[in-house]
Amino acid sequence: MTPRPEGREHVGVLRNAWYQEEIPVVVLEPSETSAGVVLWLSPLGKAALYLPDGSLRPAVRQLLAGGQTVLGVDLFLQGEFLADGQPVKETRRVKNPREAAAYTFGYNHSLFAQRVHDVLSSLALAQTLAPGKPVRLIALAGAGPWAAATLAVAPGAFEAAALDTAGFRFGSVLDLRSPDFLPGGAKYADLPGMLALGLAPAVGPGRRVSGPASPAAPRGRAVRSAAYPPPARG
Repeated sequence: MTPRPEGREHVGVLRNAWYQEEIPVVVLEPSETSAGVVLWLSPLGKAALYLPDGSLRPAVRQLLAGGQTVLGVDLFLQGEFLADGQPVKETRRVKNPREAAAYTFGYNHSLFAQRVHDVLSSLALAQTLAPGKPVRLIALAGAGPWAAATLAVAPGAFEAAALDTAGFRFGSVLDLRSPDFLPGGAKYADLPGMLALGLAPAVGPGRRVSGPASPAAPRGRAVRSAAYPPPARG
């Protein structure tokens, strides 16, 4: 635990014992008793909570001042997963001379699905950080598609959500090795379909969402497969 002017900082790993996985996380607690938890997603991972000088971003400080605990995570192949710190531009594929999605994704989950799986694991942690208090979701700077898929798989799990989808559509992904590729993502109403699944049951008294209304894939369990073993962490 590291004291900060805004509260307390805890850096560690979230262990999913069932799937034998670990996710690097940082938990920022307010000085007073927590009134809720905000799960913050970003293409930069948990580093998005900080400015280049190591101080907290103004929006994060504002959340802490309002009594919110902030949870930042490195999803699979983000942040501490990367030896060189550079974002993944192409995903792995099985050794087959034919460039066909079935050879890789017929047996392995896509990187997009694995990241959504990590968001769900992070949600489970968030629910323990302030028991009985609301959990909210922030997914900015293009992290909205992961959040939309999470809402579709776990509708009603978040008290509120703010998403920035950046106009993303699975139908615009033309490379099978793109980190955003998701089999069936475009077929089943694309991103607007995901948001429709995730938000329709949740919108109502006590629940709200902000951000562009642009919903994804059919419901299903997204788990990390042997094709993408968690890399060693430094």
